[in-house]
Amino acid sequence: MLSLEMVFDKRFSPLKFGGFDAIPDSTDLVVSTGNSDGSYLLQRLEGLTGKRTSLNIQGRSPKVSPDGVQFLFTSVEHQDRTICCYHLTTEDVVELFPSDLVFAGQVCWSPDADRIVTVVKVEPSLEAIPAKRFPDSSARVYSVRPLQPAYEIRILELDTRRWTTVYHGGELIRDLSWAGNYLVFHAVVPLLTGTDSDPKGEIRVLDLQTGNAVTVVEKGGVQHLRPVPSPDGRLIAFNYDPNNLHYPYFCHLAVVPTDGGSVRQLTRDKFINGTSAWAPNGEGIYFVFGEGVYRQIGFSDLSGNTRVLTDSSSWKKPSIVAVSDRSMVGFHATDADCRSFIAASTQEKEKVLLDLGQF
Repeated sequence: MLSLEMVFDKRFSPLKFGGFDAIPDSTDLVVSTGNSDGSYLLQRLEGLTGKRTSLNIQGRSPKVSPDGVQFLFTSVEHQDRTICCYHLTTEDVVELFPSDLVFAGQVCWSPDADRIVTVVKVEPSLEAIPAKRFPDSSARVYSVRPLQPAYEIRILELDTRRWTTVYHGGELIRDLSWAGNYLVFHAVVPLLTGTDSDPKGEIRVLDLQTGNAVTVVEKGGVQHLRPVPSPDGRLIAFNYDPNNLHYPYFCHLAVVPTDGGSVRQLTRDKFINGTSAWAPNGEGIYFVFGEGVYRQIGFSDLSGNTRVLTDSSSWKKPSIVAVSDRSMVGFHATDADCRSFIAASTQEKEKVLLDLGQF
């Protein structure tokens, strides 16, 4: 068990949470915090001390590159529809995403940090439906209805600034990740026929060399599968509820090979709820579990042996969003007093790095 240690002064006005990510090979984080005026400031947060350094730019949802040199973020000035890149050494900011495309809120780096991949929403076209034909006339009255919007996965080569569409479909795409020569994503498939109108989750793997997409988890039964590929790209961790008993809030943790195969369930006595993240060495997975309102952070190795990393029973809905190294897991949570925190768990202690205030 870990004890709780406060390392940041609470005495300031409430802030909003705009996301954060870990800088590889360090315990530092890139954090976005918002103010009441709608602005979101990007900062560098030292994981061991809680010290913040402003980067003097506004943005949300930072995604640090695998080499730790730069990070992507969404521009608040463009209503989060523009992706920008910030270089941590030169402090240069470059706009990468054209404003005429509809950004669907997901972006990630390639393993070599030379490309980025994102999801684009293609606006639906209109379909004309014959409604009435007048007697003795060739004139017709038509009604118009919009078709379902489509979603595309596009890759941007950073050196040439060339965009390539690698996937097009009518499914809502969530939790997009890059794993070697593959893209892993959660496709929400709506079934609108008969009495079954609930969306079903499928995990798909897109081979970037062949362009083929293969479903490795079919009809997952939950809307939030949250697939996360392992560091070596061989396994995918995801939320698993084969019997659909606790839809859509409580699942188990499981893994499946990236190239398809049998699902291996890792947890059985803990209800998984929320995000998960692989240890950088690939030896196990950090996850959120609990029953009712309060949650804890746990860890499972690939044999299903689990242990609890936190002892703060007052955490509400913690979300793991960063694992900086073997010794620190960053997460965002809310306590029983409705105070929102950015916190970290290590093998020695648990500490609050940044108090975002009370809402």
